[in-house]
Amino acid sequence: MKRASKIPGERAAESAPGGTMNGRLKFDAVSCEPRALVTRAQVQLSVGGTQRIGIATGLTATVSPLDIVAEATIDAVQGFIDRADITLDSVAEVTTGQRPLVVVTMGLRDARGKIMLAGTAVLNGDPYLAVAKAVLHALNRRIGSLLQ
Repeated sequence: MKRASKIPGERAAESAPGGTMNGRLKFDAVSCEPRALVTRAQVQLSVGGTQRIGIATGLTATVSPLDIVAEATIDAVQGFIDRADITLDSVAEVTTGQRPLVVVTMGLRDARGKIMLAGTAVLNGDPYLAVAKAVLHALNRRIGSLLQ
């Protein structure tokens, strides 16, 4: 699986003019296109008036579309920060109580070291949306100090 920022010659994060970066990351849009060979996901996030678009691709036969959406979300987040590295650990759908959830775990490495983070989101029909929101749930607690 590849994030767009790791593909030579392709730009991973695109910014929109205006705005300042203070506060929490906000989810704007998600799309995932599973094809015969390759699945491609795109996630748009914003802080203030600044937007970033993250893109990830993976082989359809070997990588879950949920993992690809998580990687695209992380790619968009990485567009806002330069002093940390985020690595996806896992994405899972679980059922607890009456509602299914998406749980995402990831590692965050910054100047203070590496920590594991987990985020959750209720699965209300759109699994791609739930994955993107679970990534943000995990990161928004720590991301404020890392925003550019």
